[in-house]
Amino acid sequence: MTQAPYLGLLTAVAVLAGGCANAGLQNTDALQQAMHADHKAAVRVLRRANIEDTPYRIEDGVTRSAFGAADLSLVAPADVAAWDKVLGALDDYCAALDCLASQKASTDFATASAGLGATLNALAKAQGVATDDKVSVAETAVIGLGSLVLQARAQSDALSVARKADPGFQAVIGSLIEALGFEGDPPVPSSHGLLASYDSDFSAGTAAEAKKFKGDSISGFASLGPDQKRASIQELQAWLKARQGHDEFVSSVKTLVSALDKVRRAHAALCGSDAEKASAAFAQLQAEIKGVKEIYDELKQD
Repeated sequence: MTQAPYLGLLTAVAVLAGGCANAGLQNTDALQQAMHADHKAAVRVLRRANIEDTPYRIEDGVTRSAFGAADLSLVAPADVAAWDKVLGALDDYCAALDCLASQKASTDFATASAGLGATLNALAKAQGVATDDKVSVAETAVIGLGSLVLQARAQSDALSVARKADPGFQAVIGSLIEALGFEGDPPVPSSHGLLASYDSDFSAGTAAEAKKFKGDSISGFASLGPDQKRASIQELQAWLKARQGHDEFVSSVKTLVSALDKVRRAHAALCGSDAEKASAAFAQLQAEIKGVKEIYDELKQD
C-alpha cells in the first residue's frame, strides 16, 4: 500500500469540517451506535481468540523443532491492531454521516472527520506490517471509502455521501466477515478464516478428551479405583469447561458476524428509496446491538 490515498483523505478533513447539512436521512444514530458496539466487541473477540487458542498452540509446539512469538497467537498482534484501526475508521465514518444527517454542531462533525483522517494516517504509518489478506483488503477498501466521502461531501448531502460510500462500506465489512471465517448471504461458517482455524486447533488439541469422555461420561468408570475415579472426574470437569469455553467463543463470533452483516444491510437500506425495507433493516440492526454489547461485557476482562 502507498501513503498517497491516505494523505488525500487527510486533506479532505478541512473540507469535511465545513459543517453538517440536513439530508433527511433517518436512523443514522442507530447505525453509529451499532458500528461503535461492533468495533469494541470485535477487538475483544480477537483477543479472546488468542486466549482460547494458546493452550492448543503450546501443545502443538511440543512436536515442533522451533517455536517463536508468532506461533503463540492465532491472531497476530499486528492484525489485532489493524482490525482496530479499520473498524475505528468505519466508526468515525458513521459518526460523521450521522452528523451530516442530523445537523449537529460543526465542531462535532470536524471531530469525527479528524478522527477518520487520524485513523487512516496511522494505517499508512503501519503499511509495512504484514497482516491477514482479508484485513489488508479491508484497509485498502477503507482508503477508497474515505476518497468517496470526500467526493460526495462537496454536495453537502448526507444521502449522496452514503450512496457513493456504500460500495466501499460493503467491501470493508465483507472482507472482515470473510476474515472471521464466514461466507455467503447470509454469512455461514466457511472452511477458512479465524473460526475455522480455531475449531481445527481445538479439535486437534482435545481429540483425546473427546474420545475419552464420549457422551459426557467416563468410560469404564465402575472398574476404576477411588483415586482413579477422582482423577477422571477432575479430567471430565476440565473437559466440560474447555468445551463450554469453545462453544461460548464460537457463539460470540457468530453474533459478531451477524451484527456486522446487519450493519452493512442497514447502510445499504439507508441509501435506498424503500422506506419500509429501511425500517425493517434498522429494526434488525437495533435488535443485534444488545447481543453485541453483551459480548463486550462478557469479554471485557481479557
